[in-house]
Amino acid sequence: MPKRLPDSDFRARRIVLARRDFAYAPKPEPPASDVISKSTWKSIVTLPDDVAVRTSNYHGSALKQLDDLWGAWVESFGDVQDCLFSVMLDSGDDFHSDGDMRRSNGPIYVRSAFNHISWMQFETIGLSFVLLLLARPHATIPQEVVRLFKDVSRVRSRVTRCAFNALYPHAESRRFASLSHIRTHHAHCGN
Repeated sequence: MPKRLPDSDFRARRIVLARRDFAYAPKPEPPASDVISKSTWKSIVTLPDDVAVRTSNYHGSALKQLDDLWGAWVESFGDVQDCLFSVMLDSGDDFHSDGDMRRSNGPIYVRSAFNHISWMQFETIGLSFVLLLLARPHATIPQEVVRLFKDVSRVRSRVTRCAFNALYPHAESRRFASLSHIRTHHAHCGN
């Protein structure tokens, strides 16, 4: 039988966004007109809530880093609305929705499953920043991303790390890679 989290646990309460939290909300929200039944609500949210609570009991640091990287991705959109802009928005939505991490066949917590899925997200976000640098060579890369590429346990792909280092060789000084630098780095990485 499901039980409530104690009120002292900040995860025990749900919040909803206010109108001012949205970038575009031209009209006041109409009053609720077809509220879900309590039994249907419990059926929908009990399992995802349970998985989210259990996962966040053991992986708070990884979840924080993924959330920080999502914020870094959103920050990297910039003001340029080029052909990448809508793709970046869509991928940002995907990075922030942790649906794959919460997918479960029951109230089962499997540490190795979370570790594998989070590793795939770190790799995907890392590769996304490499692709961003290829498309926008003068992009500003937030420090969260630089830290990600220094953490070999998060971005294990040597090719992705070498590509990032070739395209963004000195994160602190924002030097930009030339083709000759990329060739030199490519030879150094052995790929």
